[in-house]
Amino acid sequence: MASSHMEEKHNLYRDVLGRNWDEVVEIMRQHPDVHAAKITKSEDNVLHLAITLEAPEAIVMELIDDIRKNNPEVAMEIITAQNKQQDTPLHCAAARGSTSICERILLFDERLALKSNKQGETPLFLAALNGHRDTFQYLHSVCSKIPTTKFSELWRRDNGDTILHCTIQREYFGLAYHIICLYGDDDEKIIVSYENKEGVTPLQVLASVPSAFSGAHLTWFQGLLYRLYCLSTEDLDVEQLKTDNQTQNKDLEVGKSDSLRKIHDAAPELCLKMTKLGSIKKIKEKHLWGRLIMDKLLELNSEYKYNENQIAFGPSNVTDLTNGQGKSSSSSKKDNKSTALLVATKYGLLELVKKILDRLPVAIHDKTEPKRRNVPHRRCGCRWK
Repeated sequence: MASSHMEEKHNLYRDVLGRNWDEVVEIMRQHPDVHAAKITKSEDNVLHLAITLEAPEAIVMELIDDIRKNNPEVAMEIITAQNKQQDTPLHCAAARGSTSICERILLFDERLALKSNKQGETPLFLAALNGHRDTFQYLHSVCSKIPTTKFSELWRRDNGDTILHCTIQREYFGLAYHIICLYGDDDEKIIVSYENKEGVTPLQVLASVPSAFSGAHLTWFQGLLYRLYCLSTEDLDVEQLKTDNQTQNKDLEVGKSDSLRKIHDAAPELCLKMTKLGSIKKIKEKHLWGRLIMDKLLELNSEYKYNENQIAFGPSNVTDLTNGQGKSSSSSKKDNKSTALLVATKYGLLELVKKILDRLPVAIHDKTEPKRRNVPHRRCGCRWK
């Protein structure tokens, strides 16, 4: 009997890796005793692997339903099983971006959405980390219905990175903007000002992504097409833009002259072909998103505060959620790192530099440690580390 069990585990492993999904379903139906088996060194079960290896959603649904029907006494054990990274099948489904699979798994218990893996990442976090907006929104709605949910515990992982840090860094700018709108309007505005364990805030992350702003290196022809290509925030998927923000929208429009519009309208396909399938459009969209995120971050948080004749970067009223003792997240670590202004200056992001200085001119005195170089030093050509 033991030999037969091992043989079926081997066959199951072979068919899963070979993506022979019909055979996998058949083995699972005929041998319920292998449902809960860990079949890899990483301690993945069949559901982990079927979801991660991109088995068709219909197959995964069939596997879940068969487990519920044919092995009800251990169905919950299988659905909640963790591999060595402590990922559950729901983590895998969230990382894959399959809202349908997430829905089917959560029929067992909606509180599975609150479970963290070895890095402290929840399914909500993984959906955002991989840029899956629809799945992220669904998991947010599920978590919102659970009375004990604290979103501040769901949108950050053990190293302090939040979903806002990650989506900006990975350039999922549409999702990042959505996250700011979703979580940035609470009284403390924690997510927009939250520092990870390295003392880095989302604004500093944005300042280290030059591709988010205009001024990127383009060839002369790309620069010409960039100026010709007509695009405004109305062309973006922005669900929560304020209707009274018409001035900003007008400022974001490009290629407004009649002559440029005529050129664009006459040969839009030619322009797109000559820029490798619309790369200029993607660049312009990215810059629009970057500006929207920049404006929103600067609007919602007060990251500069005056302290002992020195500008210190960090939220003035946000506590460190990781220790629960009310310790300010504006710790001594920030004395050893660059501020958002200095990071933006380093990368030549004049748009962000100007916005910060318009907001607080005294920030011009920000200095790096230990060399204590400030923005004028940088602009004068001094070597800055």
